[in-house]
Amino acid sequence: MLPVMKALHLALTAAVCVLLAGTAPAQTTPLPPAVLQRLAELRSAYDQYLETHVLQAHASAVTALEASYSRALERARDEATTRGDLDSVIAIKAELSRVEKKEALPPDGDDALPAAFKPLRTTFRAETSKLEQARDAKITPARQRYDTALEQYQVQLTQSQQLEAALHVKGLRTALTTQQPAATPAPKVVTEAAPAVPAPNERAGALSPTFATKDAPFVNSLGMKFVPVPGTDVLFCIHETRRQDYAAYAAEVPGLHKGWIKNSDKGVPCGAENDHPAVSMSWVDAQAFCVWLGKKEGQTYRLPTDAEWSFAVGIGREEKRSQGTTPEMLHTKVPKEYPWHGPWPPTAKDRTGNYADITRTAKIPESGPSGIPDYDDGYATTAPVMSFKPNKYGLYDMGGNMFEWVEDWFNTTQTTRTLRGASFVKSDINGLLSSARTHRPPDHHAWHDGFRIVLVLPEK
Repeated sequence: MLPVMKALHLALTAAVCVLLAGTAPAQTTPLPPAVLQRLAELRSAYDQYLETHVLQAHASAVTALEASYSRALERARDEATTRGDLDSVIAIKAELSRVEKKEALPPDGDDALPAAFKPLRTTFRAETSKLEQARDAKITPARQRYDTALEQYQVQLTQSQQLEAALHVKGLRTALTTQQPAATPAPKVVTEAAPAVPAPNERAGALSPTFATKDAPFVNSLGMKFVPVPGTDVLFCIHETRRQDYAAYAAEVPGLHKGWIKNSDKGVPCGAENDHPAVSMSWVDAQAFCVWLGKKEGQTYRLPTDAEWSFAVGIGREEKRSQGTTPEMLHTKVPKEYPWHGPWPPTAKDRTGNYADITRTAKIPESGPSGIPDYDDGYATTAPVMSFKPNKYGLYDMGGNMFEWVEDWFNTTQTTRTLRGASFVKSDINGLLSSARTHRPPDHHAWHDGFRIVLVLPEK
């Protein structure tokens, strides 16, 4: 990439990070790229510290505490079963279900949990409170160190007479110090559970994201449809970001990379129609699109995390994650599981997705591998989104069509970002696994890379 374009992409990456970090005063003129880059570095270091040293440990401790409470409840249930105490068995089963689904426990006196078992809940609540206090005690000094780093940078900007940039940093510090420790976001992936079903009088055609269901998706201002996915607390767009979606963004934002406008695979057009996925997308492009759409609608859009994407493709429970697990470590580790949830190879009659096939071989003979044996989906390059069967969550093209960017770095070197889902160029048995990953630099543009976005739900 040319040096000038590289600088622009770095600046845009930094700008996105700052915009996502919190509220800052409005700028009358754009901040210099060097300022944006430095602010992004400071925020990234802070977020990385919280994730590695605070949030992951807290999540593990909460999981262990919930497991301990569940075991105690199971012993109590077994004892009640032996006594033939039906009311106690039913009440304890309801409590176990709430813990498994991570639901809020009702106040004492507002439910049917027998008095003999309420000390278990009291102990659980007390231990949960201790864990939260310990988490907040670690967040506070980390936040203070981050504020100190911002303050030092604010002084440097003032000394160099970059007063507008210094005021921007001061605004970031003000927003930071007014937050409460508990407001720091926790990891987004939760134990898989069925999405909450709203009361009938609340189903206003899913006018609010909160009440979206598989059968009544939330539809945003661009006509993109979003549904819940068990195991996550976000709504997934049922399709990849379309050319028409990206065109609406490009109409308002000048200076974008032009690869999406006209692209081809050895002369065969890619993403040329409005209902095809937007092509030649970098991770930076996807981030900037999410920021633009979020500001336009007053929502929070982003790329899915690697873990969320795994739940969406149906293998979230099968991938074992712990502190420090990276996408690279999980690459192809769930064998014989494909997005079409059937054996290898996919069958032509089912047309399970847009992969390298007979049509591609015929139209682009120089493309290399001959494609999946005896498989023909009818497309040499991209297909219109939602051309094939959705999965059980109502999501289309979780395999094939385009590689899809996710949030995560691929490994600990933090030089490349992760993509999931394969594309119309893939045909190998391992590359099409639901657990397969690939990776590229975040500012890289490839004609078979696109993205799918998620909508973050308001905290309950």
